[in-house]
Amino acid sequence: MTSSSPRETFIELLVRNERITPDDATPLTSELSDLAPEQVVRILQDRKKLNEQQATQSLAEFYGYAYVDLSRVSFDKNALTKLPAQYAKDHAVIPFLLLEDELSVAVASVDFGEIDELSRLTGCNIHLHLSTTEDILRAIDLQYFSYAFKLAGQQFDTTESLEEATKSSAIVELSHSIIASAVKERASDIHIEPQEDFVRVRYRIDGILREEQRIPKDLQLALLARYKIMSTLDIAETRRPQDGRIQLKLGAFSYDLRVSVAPAAFGEKIVMRVLDKSKGLLSIDSLSLSAYNETHLTELAKAASGILFVTGPTGSGKTTTCYSILEHLNTIDRNIVTIENPIEYQLPVITQLQVQHNIGLGFADLLRSVLRQDPDIILVGEIRDLETAKIATEAALTGHLVLATLHTNNAIQATVRLVEIGVEPFFVAPSLLGILGQRLSRRICSHCIESYTPPPEELRYFQAETAPPGFVLYRGNGCIHCGGTGYSGRIGLHELVVVNRTIREQVAKGRPIAEIEAAAHAAGFRSMRSDGLKKAILGMTSLEEVLRVTVADEK
Repeated sequence: MTSSSPRETFIELLVRNERITPDDATPLTSELSDLAPEQVVRILQDRKKLNEQQATQSLAEFYGYAYVDLSRVSFDKNALTKLPAQYAKDHAVIPFLLLEDELSVAVASVDFGEIDELSRLTGCNIHLHLSTTEDILRAIDLQYFSYAFKLAGQQFDTTESLEEATKSSAIVELSHSIIASAVKERASDIHIEPQEDFVRVRYRIDGILREEQRIPKDLQLALLARYKIMSTLDIAETRRPQDGRIQLKLGAFSYDLRVSVAPAAFGEKIVMRVLDKSKGLLSIDSLSLSAYNETHLTELAKAASGILFVTGPTGSGKTTTCYSILEHLNTIDRNIVTIENPIEYQLPVITQLQVQHNIGLGFADLLRSVLRQDPDIILVGEIRDLETAKIATEAALTGHLVLATLHTNNAIQATVRLVEIGVEPFFVAPSLLGILGQRLSRRICSHCIESYTPPPEELRYFQAETAPPGFVLYRGNGCIHCGGTGYSGRIGLHELVVVNRTIREQVAKGRPIAEIEAAAHAAGFRSMRSDGLKKAILGMTSLEEVLRVTVADEK
């Protein structure tokens, strides 16, 4: 094989592929010019300039070999029979595709003597692909175990046989490694998704789903049953949805996983929400609120009675914001009670109640009970039905501060949401204090952030045709710290409606949303898109992210 370009050095290739910057390359060229590419990548890995995957991809291109991501390969069982598992593990090599006498194998480094030996052992022509040592060893454990599992004729004719399979060390290790890897990658959710020929594992990281690996189909039933047992669910029930919870420790940290199981076309799908119990609660001043929103939200939270709503879709951080407000209000002289489904974090001093629909204990039932417990402040985790909405409204009108979440597209819509549910406008209007709408936007990685002068098509979002002198926006270039995405972590984008007399009168009279929105703007309301654009200018997020998670302001 030849290199990708006869005149291109390995360091030049790294620059072209944006693995390192031209500024990095200048000293490296003189320092490392006499070293082999393998030595160069080891040095760059030690300096945290490259991760193992980037190093392997770069070596593959330089030497003219294909790079293979084994986590996304559907393995050919016939290929696995060509090499014994122990040999594969000893030499960090795994076959994955067999076409007649042509065998594709993944190796961690190029050794021409080993290629000849592989050809002799298998009787095949060898097609070499490069992959990382870690991925190869993980694939060996997974694929050869799956192959042995299949040879053993695992049919799981009884619940007992399936339960016994979940105790195998390979299934235990696989189920644990999926969770441990998700925690390491800062995933908020884990998706285990049976497909026709394999099981897909995806992680939601910074709000975006990413495929992590593919599990052999032979392991599907045992893996899913393992998670159901960990969640104290019924492994014999496969036709109905089930919900459970896993509590575990990884190192010094404790995690809760909310587990949801649902029947799907190719088997049960499992989604696990990862809750890090070791994380401390956020304070209001750490929610990335603008000065206007923070000042007014803090003032609204001081009210003795009324409803303060936090709105947004699932996964937009509503619970975190509610907890932050409660943390601000939590003093020994207040009786604060929450009604949640589920309780995500334990809050000191505060009384927290768990909804249990399986025994007929819903939000409305618990809210009715809470009102007999002399509360000062009540958090209602979610208002969806008329009964809960009526009780919450009455509580707000009779001397209680009610904090609640709603699913609406924006904050303005929440002003009439209770009316749509069925509560009389003359009850809703006097109870409203304010509505905080929010979305989560990915934060630009602090290690690879760079500024740029925006082109005209981006400037139009700032009502400008040409960039003022010195006006720049920011983006992430992608680096080892953010996995090449340019983003690490998330921040909130917000809009806050402070409900004043004019807005209350309009709600009471059932006026159109447009009139309520005009009154809110007159009182200082600024949209979520506007908040996002300001944060893009400050380099907290990118314009692309703001446009992705917010809707355009109506003119």
